[in-house]
Amino acid sequence: LIHFYKRDMVVKEVCRSIYIFIFLALCVFADLLLGYGVFPVRMPRVVPKRSEVYLCSSVQIGSKGRYWIKGFRPATIPGTMHHMAVVGCSRIPPVTPDNVWNCGSNGNPVLDPGYPALNTSCSAGDTKSMTLFLWSRNGSTFTLPEDTGFEVGGTSPVQHLVLQVHYINIDRLPRDGDVSGVDLLYTDREPKKTAGMISVS
Repeated sequence: LIHFYKRDMVVKEVCRSIYIFIFLALCVFADLLLGYGVFPVRMPRVVPKRSEVYLCSSVQIGSKGRYWIKGFRPATIPGTMHHMAVVGCSRIPPVTPDNVWNCGSNGNPVLDPGYPALNTSCSAGDTKSMTLFLWSRNGSTFTLPEDTGFEVGGTSPVQHLVLQVHYINIDRLPRDGDVSGVDLLYTDREPKKTAGMISVS
């Protein structure tokens, strides 16, 4: 009985892996049909030591390519984070050995001892920074209206992207590090309308 039980569990795991692979392949195929590319903005296998920390990581777009973000697809582990933000920066964000830093800036933030405490997303003095996307618990994929996109790269103010993640329960994270984040749906075809963001406080 134990032998058959173990074999049944292995078969179920294999089937589960196949289903996940098929689902991801269908998502990529659907994006290609819609004319989108997918660019992952993810945490580089971070291993937070404390809950309630804000951690940031960046990726450079640069001026050689010109793109438009059409949508945002969160990739998260349920119950591990309160919110995520994708921030556009015009200046080079903080540079750290692991491309990860503490970026909580409100009040007295909890700091993770494994990463530098810089308490900012974009570099200080970056007056052209803007939040492009915010995700909170139970949020889902967001797609902009047809023929609309956020311009990034090229001559736009957005030359770098920063992912900010507010972790609330690190016990559920993988031991080999977290790669949660946001997959950007983008195109290099200029849309008729350019999206923008207004922050009200």
